[in-house]
Amino acid sequence: MFKILDRYIIRKFLGTFFYSLVLLISIVIVFDIQEKFDDFIEKKAPFEAIVFDYYVNFAPYYANMFMFLFIFISVIFFTSKLAGNSEIIAMLSAGISFKRILVPYFESAAVLAVLSFVLSAYVLPPATAIRLNFENTYIKKAYVNTSRNIHRQVNDSTRLYMQNYVASSNIGNRFSWEVYDGKVLKEKLMSDNIRWDSTKGKWHITNYYIRYITPNGDSVVTGKGMDTTLAIIPKDFNSRINQIETLNSDELHEYIDEQERRGNENIVAFKVESY
Repeated sequence: MFKILDRYIIRKFLGTFFYSLVLLISIVIVFDIQEKFDDFIEKKAPFEAIVFDYYVNFAPYYANMFMFLFIFISVIFFTSKLAGNSEIIAMLSAGISFKRILVPYFESAAVLAVLSFVLSAYVLPPATAIRLNFENTYIKKAYVNTSRNIHRQVNDSTRLYMQNYVASSNIGNRFSWEVYDGKVLKEKLMSDNIRWDSTKGKWHITNYYIRYITPNGDSVVTGKGMDTTLAIIPKDFNSRINQIETLNSDELHEYIDEQERRGNENIVAFKVESY
């Protein structure tokens, strides 16, 4: 009897949950289409991209976001319906306790909890990357990095500074690069600007000045231009904050560890996403 009762309550629980969630997401999609219709027309977004790149990935993202609210609503709705049909009274009359009735509730909730975790940690990040790429192409304005006076600790021995970074052209102005041995400055590079050369995969440094500090004295090297590799790439400066949603659980933990090693304190949002 218990197995029959468990299956009945689980079917009611999950059925009500998915039915209500599908209704909500359908309504959200309708309103979203109405809001973004002009953008789709203006940017000439392909119909296939709208459907498969945007809304196919839009639906699971918001379904997972609203999942917990609709678990609550579903429990209230179908339990009140059981009570209205006197099914709760029948269960109690058959000698089933309230605690035993709760077992299929917890089983259903556990299934949904595992589903939500798998979606959040591994399924949604690549889907979100596709959705955000569509938004950046057809909906949102081009991203402009407005950060000024950028200080970064690249690793234990290296620090950099830029007066500002222009994301659209991947150019950093008033750039300096310092290399330390413990607390002792060993090398300092200063230049008017650096520019990322995507074909070479290197930074081009303009009007540079390098000072080498040694026990035997200092030496200086200057030049008009030089291609070099640094332990930074453009995406370290020009990503939107919502790009953290495109990292799966393992990638997010690795990124947080890397930024902590670099001494970057601006990782609160990444830790919140991890939690």
